[in-house]
Parts: sequence; C-alpha cells; structure tokens
Amino acid sequence: MRTIKNTPIFLIIVVICLFLPSGLHADLTNSQPSQKTIIEDMAGRQAAVPVEVKRVVTLGSVPAINTFIFAVGKGYTIANGLPAFARSPYWKYQTIFAPGIKGRSSIQGSGGPVNVEVLSLLSPDVVFTTSRSDIDYLLKHGPTTIYLDWKRFDPMYLMRMMGKVFNRQKIAEEYAAGMENRIEMIASAIKGIPQAQRQKVIFCRLPSLAIPSGPAGWAITRAGGITMENSLLKSSDHLVQVSVEQLVLWNPDILIVWSKEEVAQAYKDARLSLLNAVKQKRVYAVPVGAAPWLAPTPEQYLGVLWAAKLFYPKQFDGIDLVAEAKDFYRKFFGYSLTNKQAVEMISGGSDR
Repeated sequence: MRTIKNTPIFLIIVVICLFLPSGLHADLTNSQPSQKTIIEDMAGRQAAVPVEVKRVVTLGSVPAINTFIFAVGKGYTIANGLPAFARSPYWKYQTIFAPGIKGRSSIQGSGGPVNVEVLSLLSPDVVFTTSRSDIDYLLKHGPTTIYLDWKRFDPMYLMRMMGKVFNRQKIAEEYAAGMENRIEMIASAIKGIPQAQRQKVIFCRLPSLAIPSGPAGWAITRAGGITMENSLLKSSDHLVQVSVEQLVLWNPDILIVWSKEEVAQAYKDARLSLLNAVKQKRVYAVPVGAAPWLAPTPEQYLGVLWAAKLFYPKQFDGIDLVAEAKDFYRKFFGYSLTNKQAVEMISGGSDR
C-alpha cells in the first residue's frame, strides 16, 4: 500500500490546496499587495503605474512636462535629455533644476517619431506625452503612457495628477491650495475695476505673430486681463496665427512677448507702430524660469501674480516678486534661488 511517505511532495501540496476553505485560499493567493497605482490621463485612459516611479521619459512639450516633474521634487527621475531647441541659454534653468538631464540624448525630434530603440534602452516606468499620435505608437512598444492635454490646461489638476503618479500628493495639494488662494486674492483686489477699464492683453510670438492662446489665456484672465484672441479659437487650436491687421483691430493695451529680444523687435517693427501697447511702451518679455511663466507649467503660480502686478500695479504694489519666486522654487522645486537669479527670471530670462 502506498503511504504518504512514498507520495511525491507536489501531489501532497495539490491535495492540501484543494481542501483549503475557499476564503483562506483566496487570502493566500492575494496576500501580495498591489504594486500599481491607476491614473486616469487627459485622454480618459486608465494607466497603471508602479507605486514607486523611478524612471520616466517626457515626449512632445518636453520642457513644459519636465517642470511639473520638477515641482513634485522628482526631476532626477527624468531619463531623457532636452530637444535641440531647448538647449539654448533661454532654457538654462531646466538643467539647473535637474542637472542629470544635461548631456542626455533626446529620443524624439521636433514633432517626429520616437526613437524606439533608445526608449527601450531607457526602460522607463512611465512615458509622459502631449502628442495623441504618440499614444498608439507607444502602446505597441510596451511602456505605460500618460497623455497631457494643454488645450484643457489647469495647473492644479495637472499637479494633482503628478502628485498621484509620484506619490507626492501632499506637495501637490499644497500647490493647489496656494494657487486657489492667490486667484481669490487677485479677484478680490480688482473687483472694483470696471470691465471697460480692464487691460486688453495679447501674448504674441514675434515675428511670426503666433499667439499661444490656451495656457497663457488661463493666467491672463485670472490676473484680470482681457484676452482678445478667444473669438478666433477653435477647440483643436493651441496656437492662433494672426495678421498685423487683426492685431491693430484688437489694439491691446499690453503686449507680452517671448523674450527680451522680441521686445526690441516690437519697437522696431513698423507693422506694430499703431498699437497702443507699442506707443505707450508697454511691451514686456514674459518671465522665464524652467519655462516661460505663462507657458503650460506650474510656474503659472508665479505667472498669474506677475501678470496681475503688471496689469494693475496700484492694486498689487505690495507684491515682492523676487521673494515670491524664491519661496516658490524652494518650496516646490527644492532649489534655493538667489536674488540675482530671481531678477534674471522676472526680467525675461537669459538671452536666446
């Protein structure tokens, strides 16, 4: 007669498992905690990311995406380098805030395909992209991909998403609360200004006359400015191409441009000489940190305050932008900005 002693051990294990109570069997098989966090991206897709994200890749609007990662203290997780256009002095704070990305290869040309071989070698836990066309392409090659949509830009929403991805919800909520407070403060300070006296504002690239409408408009309107380009917007647009004739028709009180060089261009460009903003010497370079403060980045935390002070200086005379900048980058980027660096940013950043 066959005894247990002579029975193969794997058969004994099978028999024991068959007679275990179903609940206990379930507890044993499910005893390992889940190692994934589910993120809903801005395309409505569900993405499963590791509880601890150690390596990421950014595609599309690379400098802008990077700033959200910097702002939750995770810049060191970025595995790719900057695209060619973002290697100029204008973008120098990208590598000041995240020195590790300096010298690394970009894995995507300007609007071009992803270099899958390099992506595979980098082996990221998560890929962030602002290009819908990248999503299907990347899904075929494996990495978990999260889509960010600048046309629905909301810095508080995006910071909360990044907080969840990187398990940094506390700092993300601190950011959201701070932004909500300053928006309320601005609204209260300008509530007595009649609509007819509100500043008409255009943020424009020169000499192309392209307006980066969506994210810039988010900050400008919350700072009490009236954006003029909304009448031309379509849901698919994030840049509005305008003519000189259209700019003259709008006749903005304030013209914000991309750089200090573009300020000089505006005053020399005979096409713009009829604009009130040019006549009154109210053409300004947008401040630039890791990215322009009116670009789709968490730096709009500062951009909205800068814009409010620019539009209505009497109402915001007590705002110290240098102190605000130093506090912001220390708190969210983990970087101690000097007064000189803060002034450089506020005045339009480094020369291009």
